[in-house]
Amino acid sequence: TDNKNSALFSMGVYAKRKFPEEWEEKIFDYNNRFMGPGTYAEVQGIIRSLTKKQTYVYKCNDQPICGVCNKKECFKRPFGIAPDKEAKGNGPCILDDVDRPVKCYVPPEGSDDEPQWVFKIAGKMFDVSVDMIRDQQKFLREYLKKFHRMVLPIKEPRWVDMINDLLSEQDIIELPPDAGPEGQLFLHIEQFCTGKVQAKAQEELLLGKPWTDEGRTYFRSKDLMKYLDQQHFREFKEKALWAILRRKGAKHHKPMIKGRCIGCWSIDQFARQTEDFIQPTMTNTEAF
Repeated sequence: TDNKNSALFSMGVYAKRKFPEEWEEKIFDYNNRFMGPGTYAEVQGIIRSLTKKQTYVYKCNDQPICGVCNKKECFKRPFGIAPDKEAKGNGPCILDDVDRPVKCYVPPEGSDDEPQWVFKIAGKMFDVSVDMIRDQQKFLREYLKKFHRMVLPIKEPRWVDMINDLLSEQDIIELPPDAGPEGQLFLHIEQFCTGKVQAKAQEELLLGKPWTDEGRTYFRSKDLMKYLDQQHFREFKEKALWAILRRKGAKHHKPMIKGRCIGCWSIDQFARQTEDFIQPTMTNTEAF
């Protein structure tokens, strides 16, 4: 009975839009044609419900309509979903056009990094973050920047349902650890700690050089931050950066250097290249 009334209610919405002068008679006609004999009281109850307001929306999410509903197509029809105040949030959604999403970055266990997805929309790859999934407005803002097209938001419960449906079918591509922000951070730290500018004695920490001793590399925080800024790497604020380093085994020290207490950090020494590259030899001395 509930399914029957829900279907007849949606037929009534259609009748009110297409036949505004005779919609009540149409509901009785639809009931007899599609629902079979029904009580007069049931049909009158639906008519009373539809009389309370000038505009009602279709019961797209209820049985039996939800099984055959095509909101994207319905939105285009003259008596389908209307972009008016009452129908706001029931129109087509850009998520309808998304191919199976790809989870392209899975953070390492214990990492503060967030996963990243790629949605394929209209043949174009669209990067999607956690914030964009949680906040529909942020998603639509990035969509506008990418596709130069504004789209009406949908109702929040529907957004959540559609996102969950997409994520339940996601493909996962395991990328190497250095593909994420933390991985890139440690690549920069390795370059900083093993580059050409190296301290030969502890005192040279005061000159901004990293110093390696007994399996650990020492450096001042301001020197590392300066290096990261020079490399245009600004993914982490300083507080978050040091939290990551502590999790990776970094230690803080306060050695006395030249009569001054110097704050510095140490991490495990990076492996160094010990063999030279093989130099090619020219066996053919003829001129090119």
